[in-house]
Amino acid sequence: MLSSLSFFTTDIFFRYTPPMNYLFNSFCWQNYHFLCIVMTKIQAAIFDMDGLLIDSEPLWQEAEKRIFAEVGIELTTAMCEQTMGMRIDEVVGHWYKFKPWTNKDLKELEHEVVNEVEHLIRTKGEPMPGVDHIISFFKNKNLRLAVASSAHLRLIEQFLKN
Repeated sequence: MLSSLSFFTTDIFFRYTPPMNYLFNSFCWQNYHFLCIVMTKIQAAIFDMDGLLIDSEPLWQEAEKRIFAEVGIELTTAMCEQTMGMRIDEVVGHWYKFKPWTNKDLKELEHEVVNEVEHLIRTKGEPMPGVDHIISFFKNKNLRLAVASSAHLRLIEQFLKN
């Protein structure tokens, strides 16, 4: 299902919000009918990957804990949460300032963390609840589907393969 999505990387995420009167009457037939009418005017749906299509944060934390342990930094979940949302180069720089290491280059460590996250997405990554349903819904409406993410392209591709 997900492999049929196209993707591009960007920090821009588009949303559609229906008029306020429909927000107060959610889950009724009229909203579904309204949604179907609106769908005839929308040509594409763009999804953010992290946190919407997949909860990747636990995978990032697992990878960071394992890889940073190799350079002598035993990360806790609370420590990982301090760097949540940062790019991997920023995370590596942050922990290098905290406790410098000499056995690995910073870029090498970045690469190892991304490789580990890619492996975890392949072996443990699951779509968030409802993702398959909404993608099927949009596909049945013949909408073009895309993923917008600032994640590494390899991670997006791996998730879409799953």
